[in-house]
Amino acid sequence: MTFSEWFDEFFETYCDGVLSYDCAVEYKIINKKHFRPIANMELESIKPIHVQRCLNTAKNYSTSRQRKVYFLLKRCLNEAVLNEYVTKNAAEKVKAPKKITKNFVPLTKTQLKQLFEEETPDILMFKLELWTGLRRGEILALKWENINFDEGYINVCQTLVNSKGNAIIRESTKSNKDRRVPLCDESRRILAAVQSADRKGYVFHNEKGEPLSFTVYHTHYKKFFRERQEKYPNIPYISSHKLRHTYATYILQSGGDIETLRCMLGHSNISTTSIYVHSSFEQMKAAANRLKFD
Repeated sequence: MTFSEWFDEFFETYCDGVLSYDCAVEYKIINKKHFRPIANMELESIKPIHVQRCLNTAKNYSTSRQRKVYFLLKRCLNEAVLNEYVTKNAAEKVKAPKKITKNFVPLTKTQLKQLFEEETPDILMFKLELWTGLRRGEILALKWENINFDEGYINVCQTLVNSKGNAIIRESTKSNKDRRVPLCDESRRILAAVQSADRKGYVFHNEKGEPLSFTVYHTHYKKFFRERQEKYPNIPYISSHKLRHTYATYILQSGGDIETLRCMLGHSNISTTSIYVHSSFEQMKAAANRLKFD
């Protein structure tokens, strides 16, 4: 059996309909772009040098992509071993590309104020992300019935996901657990501003009352950021996910603890939340100034 034949079987059994649609699509792209060096090779003929050649095809990509190429190939070959199509996993003898973590520098309070000084419907949506830490899919699936103004929280119980090229509402979150996200004064004000014009169905929707698609969302976000940078060139571009990252950073800098943050972000494992833990340079300077040896 060739690697290409096995990958098709592996994908159909372990990926398609098992993983998220976006993840499965990415795996197909990786196979097409990076596994060509071994596509027509017999499984038993694949050696560590051939695995390395696959990794070399990703050397001009991000370290994240390089690691995905490695771990997907390793998993694919491991399943071939378990299914007795091959006796050894050649990827076991190849080192994984090193993970490089860059420090996230959140926008300053002044930059955030400049970014959100106007309040169109789109900007209110992005601003709500910043003030609640909701995931993109959670914001797009948010309904008015999910918001309890009296007790001051959002019940996060569904999310928008891609499924076979179409966006659908999944009646659960990414972690498969509902959670309550508290509303602060500003997030209440943002929701009230949106509600003054629309009180039914989805909080953010298109003309048909349907959730905005991811494509529309990203188109609006890039347009919004481009316009703000034209007025304030000092604002560095951050992806929409970094609004959630910014929320987490400021929660911690405001005295919140990591376990509380884990619950607010909806992480199943605190190790995921630790990715959002950063100390600003000012915090580090303050810690250094408090240093004593007596």
